[in-house]
Amino acid sequence: MRVTFDTNTYRPVAEPERFTNHPDYPLFVDINNAIKAGRITPFVCEALFTIEAIMKVDRASYLADRRPKSEIEETTTPEGNAHASVTIGPDHSQHPGLSVRETERLENALKLGFRILVQPRIGTPRPEPIRLDLHPDRFTADTDINARQEKFGAVVRAIEARGVGFTKAKALGERARRRANRPATWFELLNDDRYFNDDERKELAAAVGEWVDGDNVAAHVAYNNDIFCTEDVAGKGRPSIMNTDNRAWLFSTYGVQFATAIELHALLR
Repeated sequence: MRVTFDTNTYRPVAEPERFTNHPDYPLFVDINNAIKAGRITPFVCEALFTIEAIMKVDRASYLADRRPKSEIEETTTPEGNAHASVTIGPDHSQHPGLSVRETERLENALKLGFRILVQPRIGTPRPEPIRLDLHPDRFTADTDINARQEKFGAVVRAIEARGVGFTKAKALGERARRRANRPATWFELLNDDRYFNDDERKELAAAVGEWVDGDNVAAHVAYNNDIFCTEDVAGKGRPSIMNTDNRAWLFSTYGVQFATAIELHALLR
């Protein structure tokens, strides 16, 4: 059983010994043992470490300052013609890195058998422990990278078309851009007090959480995993990929099956 663990289930399942006072502690131990026994193949999404790891108070400034890195390579063809190619990619040095505690937890999860799901958003810096170029073995292997990336993009766009996922964060950035009334990317003005205030930065911090949720579900679908294990709940009227309407849509469209830790434990039995 291939299970994608959300932030709130990844941590206690990876390290149940740190949650002995939690009412579901015995369940976490059982799920952890099921992973060790090979009954569950566990996954966690990279957005937990690339975006969600940024402290809420720092998210607006981090996004505003983030810039992709471009490289130009000039060559000469056999016919003597000049040829230039431009590559745009992430500048990993812009990521502040993971805390010591989060790094330790990740190392324990990897030893347990967790693998990371790639979420290909252009220009996203990765902290060193999850650099794909440095640690490819920490990521999930797949036979058709192009197909997986295309599927991820298609699901992300479908989620955004429903007004949730990344849409909420981008709309806040666009609000600042409209106030400035000049060309800018959606994120450039998030740290400019002339066009974006502190209340909106708090709103953005929560919207980033919704962005992560949407991308996590898209990665789950792209990798054809079986169960999305999360404790997140959202009421019927609340705009969220996790609300009841969107869960029903995800199931009918992509076959996404959600389960809490209790429900996952029941499936094991």
